[in-house]
Order: sequence, then structure tokens, then C-alpha cells
Amino acid sequence: MPKIGPNNFIIKKIRTVLSQNPEGIWVRKISRVTQIPFSTVLFYLKNHMSKEVEVVKTPLHIYKLFKLKDSENLPTSQEAPSPRKLGGEA
Repeated sequence: MPKIGPNNFIIKKIRTVLSQNPEGIWVRKISRVTQIPFSTVLFYLKNHMSKEVEVVKTPLHIYKLFKLKDSENLPTSQEAPSPRKLGGEA
């Protein structure tokens, strides 16, 4: 039986929630918002999205928050960056 790859629909839903929370979000909250089981969200974050997300630890290291890496938040080639982003004056 051939291996089944990651579900792109699940990845898209998780990525959407992460992009709406640039400061980071708990896995359980991602699970609630997307209505995807907690274990599935954690599996996808660790195994299929590890190159595009980073873990942010809270000050007391009690909670782990996940967020998109900074390179994901940069403007795309279709968007013109503002002068302020380039270090110039606006």
C-alpha cells in the first residue's frame, strides 16, 4: 500500500490560524479554531511544518507557542514593500 502524504487542507487551515496570530498561539487553541484534533495539529506542526514554524517559549517556560517564522511574514514579490520596511523614511 502506498504511503499517503500530508493533507494540504489541514496544513492550509493551520497556516491560516498561525498567520492570524503573529505573536504565537497554543496548539490547543489552533485545534479549537480549526476543529482538528490536538494530536493531529501537533503532529503536523512537528513533522510537516517544522521548516516554516518556530516555537516561542513563555517567560517561565510553562507554555510553548507556535508561530510562523519571520520569512513567512515578509512581503511577497507581488506586494511593493513600504519605504519604512526598507529602512527609508515614509
